[in-house]
Order: sequence, then C-alpha cells, then structure tokens
Amino acid sequence: MVDLSKELKDLCINRIKRCWEWLCDSHLVPTAINNVDGKQYYLDPCLVAETAVQYSSDCEILKIRYGEKNNRIQSPRIAGLMAASIGRYKPISIREGFLRSQRVPLNELLAIFNGLFVCSEFPAKSKEWTLSSFLKEKFFSKWLNDFIHLLRYRNYTAENLILTYETFCLCYCKDVFLEPKATTK
Repeated sequence: MVDLSKELKDLCINRIKRCWEWLCDSHLVPTAINNVDGKQYYLDPCLVAETAVQYSSDCEILKIRYGEKNNRIQSPRIAGLMAASIGRYKPISIREGFLRSQRVPLNELLAIFNGLFVCSEFPAKSKEWTLSSFLKEKFFSKWLNDFIHLLRYRNYTAENLILTYETFCLCYCKDVFLEPKATTK
C-alpha cells in the first residue's frame, strides 16, 4: 500500500479550487464557457478528494519509478499527473435542477489550465506573463480545442499529458524546465 501524504492531497485540492475560481472569473477562456459562475456548475468535494487521492498515489509511484528521493518532481510531471486525475474523476458537476443543454468542457478546461498553472509557477517570471503570452499566440485556440478533444474523446495516459506539458515548458518556461518542484509544500 502506498503511503499517501495529507499535505500532497491538500495541495492538490487547493490547486483545483484556485483553478476553478480562475475559470469562473476569467475572460481569457473561450466564450462557450464564459459566465460560468458556480450557479449551474460546482466542484463536487467528494470527486475533488478522489482526484487528490489518485494524484498523490500517482506521485508516490512516479517517485519510485524515477528514483525521486527528495520529494521533488518536475513541473510537467505534476501537471500531467494532475490533469490525468482530473480527467478521470471529472470533479466539476452540474447542480440539480439544471438541464445539461450543452456539453461544456469544464472538466477538460480545469485539467488543462491547472496543468498550465503548475508549469508556470516559478519565481523567474510571473505566472500571468507566461500564460498571457501563451494565450495570445495565434495557435492557442486550435491547441486548446485539440487538447479538449484529446481529453474528452481519445485514449491517453498521464505520461502523454506529461509530454504535452514538457513541450509547453520547453517553449515558455525554459529557464526552470529541469528544476524540480517540492510536491509536499
């Protein structure tokens, strides 16, 4: 049995909550999901907890597989594992009494942007600069739609997602790509 760290699970839960708040307030996400205010959708606490348990378990396995001895994992690995866990448990749910009139990709967007946030959390440059420059790229809309399609309709593994975030880091976060992050702080 893998020893699951409470701190790691709490970190995962807090990151998911912060990302959900950002999605609800953001004017940067596609117009199809603008005005997401929590009235129709919400973060299901049980599913968020399941997501965190899966993520922390995957982190422990990753540390063993790659010989990580100091509780530090590279940002793209954290991002990929969290995105895979979010994709598996889909913690955003629709409230009772609301019709599912359209398939809004909120869980997919939560997974994608949470990963982007993790990759761009470093002191050298601000998260806003990294993300805003990436979101303004001409290819961003196509990239985002393709990523949503992958998470929603295709088969993928956490390792596939790690590679996607490694590519993002190589293009936008080169100066800290190889610097591991603490997974328990």
